[in-house]
Amino acid sequence: MKSLHHIQIEGIEIDKSLLNRPDVQKELYDQTGKQEINPNKYVLGVIRNFYEDTQLPFELDYIFQMKNTSNFESAKFTIRGCINNQTKFHTKLWQGYNHLAIIEIDRINSNIFELLKPYNERKRWDPVLVLCKSHDSEKCKESIKNGQEEHEIFMKENNYERWKLLKQEEEQYKKLNE
Repeated sequence: MKSLHHIQIEGIEIDKSLLNRPDVQKELYDQTGKQEINPNKYVLGVIRNFYEDTQLPFELDYIFQMKNTSNFESAKFTIRGCINNQTKFHTKLWQGYNHLAIIEIDRINSNIFELLKPYNERKRWDPVLVLCKSHDSEKCKESIKNGQEEHEIFMKENNYERWKLLKQEEEQYKKLNE
């Protein structure tokens, strides 16, 4: 079965000065036809687990929290470009790579991204967001849940000590963040 079209966003880049780079400005202008780029309409999100190589821009319209799928928003999210290693700007997502994606949101009042921490401060158990198409959202949630359950079973059966340690870490994280 082909993977469902979704991406995971694990953290954000608070410093939006990368949007001021001439190569980024030119590409955003070419894509949107707008003279001025409003940084408030953009999130710089660290994404991974992309399903296939894809040319940008790319639109998705549904976002949810991975471990709390009842926390979601519907809005238009357009991935406009990516910056890798703070240097290379490009307009293609490559399967299996981490990218700092330039994500445009069609409404400024979206607050779900506030769940994310800056990527360099992120801990294993911090929230992860998933972007997908609304018509795939329920299948995507189910697929992720099944994948997590399969991974849990695999770890418990094949690496019990590591599984136990991770469970303890997760419980400590939950207690600290209640």
